[in-house]
Amino acid sequence: MRQIVEACRTKRHRFVFTASTEQHAKRCLDRVGISDLFAIIIDTRLCGLDTKHSEHAFEQAMLVAQAKDPRECLLIDDSVKNIKMAKSLGWTTVLIGLETREGKPFTCAEADHHIATVYDLPPVMPHLFPTLRHPYPRPPPIREDLLKYPRLSG
Repeated sequence: MRQIVEACRTKRHRFVFTASTEQHAKRCLDRVGISDLFAIIIDTRLCGLDTKHSEHAFEQAMLVAQAKDPRECLLIDDSVKNIKMAKSLGWTTVLIGLETREGKPFTCAEADHHIATVYDLPPVMPHLFPTLRHPYPRPPPIREDLLKYPRLSG
């Protein structure tokens, strides 16, 4: 993941726009080891506690990011509501995930791109990753033996 985020233009162009608090988002990014790769976390507080999928939240996000033109903004998200709002405001949109939590397939006509994981982003939008070349980074395969939990006796 780190290699992909690092390759996406410069840090000053990368922002996290979250429906959560900055502290929670930072903990999540720290856990993945990429919190230092973003210029700022735009959280619910910076958006006046509006829901992320509100027009006001997106306008506030652009203001904080000092983005003047929505066509220069890209939202990568797993929420159809957020994708629809971003697209209605002129942002480029990428819907991440192919199934709901219940395992049902989902789509969104407003998404410019619909991909399974963030690792699928470089081949879809190579202009954002000028230093990456095919084959693009992928996470190591998950070992099946690590997915099995030993039974507890007792």
